[in-house]
Amino acid sequence: MYRLYRNASIVCHYGILLTFILALSACSEQAPPPPQETQVIPAESLTEFQLQETTIRQIHGAIQSGQLTAVSLVRQYLDRIKAYNGT
Repeated sequence: MYRLYRNASIVCHYGILLTFILALSACSEQAPPPPQETQVIPAESLTEFQLQETTIRQIHGAIQSGQLTAVSLVRQYLDRIKAYNGT
């Protein structure tokens, strides 16, 4: 009878140990690499990007190529809203 309890105790300890090891391994994932430096492109060097009739894919490509910045994209949207709303 004692042997049965002893084996159960060992199994319990191994279960706790395994849980602890798994928890530690989950917490020890490597942090993502630091972001790469962003390149600041002067507004004068950007070619005029036409917002009308442009797809999301084209906007994404223009941002990646440096032809368009998020600031200039928002500015174009606001200008377009102002043209339609008059405000």
